[in-house]
Amino acid sequence: MNMRVRFAPSPTGNLHIGTLRTALFNWFLVRHNNGACILRMEDTDAERSQPEFEKNITDALKWLGLSMDESPDLGGEYGPYRQSERVHLYKAASQQLIDKGDAYPCFCTTEDLGKEREEAIRKGEPYVYSRKCLALSQSEIDEKKKRGVAHTIRFKMPDHTLHFTDIIRGDISFDLALNADFVIIKSDGSASYNFAVVVDDHEMAITHVIRGEDHISNTPRQLALFEALSYTPPKFAHLPMILAPDRTKLSKRFGATSVLDYHEKGYLPQTIINYLALLGWSPPDDTEVMSLSDIVRLFSLDRVSKSGAIFDVEKLKWMNGQHIRLLDQNALFEAVTPFMTSETQASLSRYSENEMKEIIMSVKDNLDVLLDINQYLEMYGLSKEGYQEKMHQVDFNWKEEEKQVIGLFLEAIAKADEHFSPESMGHILEEIAQNVGLKKGKLFKPIRLACTGYTSGPQLLTCLSILGKKVLLERLQFLLENREK
Repeated sequence: MNMRVRFAPSPTGNLHIGTLRTALFNWFLVRHNNGACILRMEDTDAERSQPEFEKNITDALKWLGLSMDESPDLGGEYGPYRQSERVHLYKAASQQLIDKGDAYPCFCTTEDLGKEREEAIRKGEPYVYSRKCLALSQSEIDEKKKRGVAHTIRFKMPDHTLHFTDIIRGDISFDLALNADFVIIKSDGSASYNFAVVVDDHEMAITHVIRGEDHISNTPRQLALFEALSYTPPKFAHLPMILAPDRTKLSKRFGATSVLDYHEKGYLPQTIINYLALLGWSPPDDTEVMSLSDIVRLFSLDRVSKSGAIFDVEKLKWMNGQHIRLLDQNALFEAVTPFMTSETQASLSRYSENEMKEIIMSVKDNLDVLLDINQYLEMYGLSKEGYQEKMHQVDFNWKEEEKQVIGLFLEAIAKADEHFSPESMGHILEEIAQNVGLKKGKLFKPIRLACTGYTSGPQLLTCLSILGKKVLLERLQFLLENREK
């Protein structure tokens, strides 16, 4: 059978980083092995499951470019793909367990269970359900059902030791006798998480379950159900947790926000994928900046660590800058345009689209996130009055060699052709450098400040060529006239 994995989020909240990392590792593995990735919505919690959360999950996957092979929207031969639409399967499986004597109706109320728990606490013992409803006769069960007494269905846990091999963590054993009989069908007729998951994984022919290590505690219950239902269990792989820098559970303070929040902050989808891939997995050559195709080509579970992975926002931001620098002119223009404010766009309206692409490319190396684009485009949008006001506020010592550099640059600009290019700007500055005996670094600093009003910013030669002859002459003449006063 071909490999089949599932990403099964609960639509009770927005898609977060930890859940996305699980989706990615499933997706990487199955794409590496030419299998199928299924999106299944585990919406058994009717009160908390909301359509807007399901939309948030699917929108995030779409933004990241993670295509599914089967899903609620796509359909497929193993559907439906929402648990709320699969209730008939859970009822049939629970009846199968009842018929075998592996499950039974439980009429205990919340109050009854509370008293049992209090008694266990009083005795200093761990609480385990007493199984008192297991002793009910069929006539007692029928009588209670006839009176409409609310009940659940509990699974009768076996008492042997269960062994399984986790792909990441190796051999694991559980003493099932330590686990209480648990509810598989709630009083409202819906299936519990552990039961629905087992039935669905079987019915959807899931071969591998890759999930967070916080699910290890669910595994004995699920494997006991697989065994009781005579299902072949999938192979399990439990991923390390994603931790905050202080090694505590990831919180909103340290990055546990909605995945789409990162989109709004100006992160590229390829950055999010690349960074999360390295939280728990390492490529053979320890490369950090990787494309999606490279990750899929190299991915395997035998290189997944058992140790928790630290989520570092600064490292994420650095990696985003690296991916931004890999974008070509058209891709960068398309990526940053939605992040330009209306004020920025209005100030740059005099430039053509081709000039805008050159402008944006000139600031590419300055960007960590796409939202940074506005602050670095300010210098291109400065009006005549805006530049003059800015230069009146600039406080720097006007050295003689700097005045000489600006004067020579003004003369060269005045004599130059109308159409500038980065190459022609380079030739002009090279000649000035030779005349005054300065290295380019010391030459660029005063020219950048004089021409833009900023001490740092875009690639200088591109910036000068885009500003053009008229603007440069106007600014340099103003500067020299006012500095000599």
